[in-house]
Amino acid sequence: MTERSSPGAAMTGSHAVRLVAAREIRERLRSKAFRTSSVITLLFILAAAILPGLLASDDEATTYDVGLVGDAPPGFASALDEVAAAFGDSVVEVRELDDAAAAETLVTDGELDAAVVDTTSILVAEEIDPELGAIIQTAHRQSAGAAGLEGTGLSGAEAAA
Repeated sequence: MTERSSPGAAMTGSHAVRLVAAREIRERLRSKAFRTSSVITLLFILAAAILPGLLASDDEATTYDVGLVGDAPPGFASALDEVAAAFGDSVVEVRELDDAAAAETLVTDGELDAAVVDTTSILVAEEIDPELGAIIQTAHRQSAGAAGLEGTGLSGAEAAA
């Protein structure tokens, strides 16, 4: 014979919690206000996730005007273009300048975003754009590194390998 629990037997704690939770969920889902507020919240979350991507304008390339003064590593100007392209839709227009005074005047007047003087300093009007700073630093490292390798007798192709 099997033992049966009597109809008045005590419920276990976990069973009571499940019973109350199920009843609360059913009651919440029956509430029109809860359903409406849940749908509105879901729409806000979706809008916050989707709208920034739709409103972002990726059509325009950022163009930086950079002046070069003095001795730069061989290939520095072309490295600026290559690195800018690797950063995304950026373009660097390079102007060779005669001296630091001319570079400072052009930067102050807003005709140049930055000027690289003897590859030891960068002149800017106020604060350099972080992307432009990274482009200049990376291009300098690439061109100086390639020049150093070529100085050891390696060709450009061997240095790239």
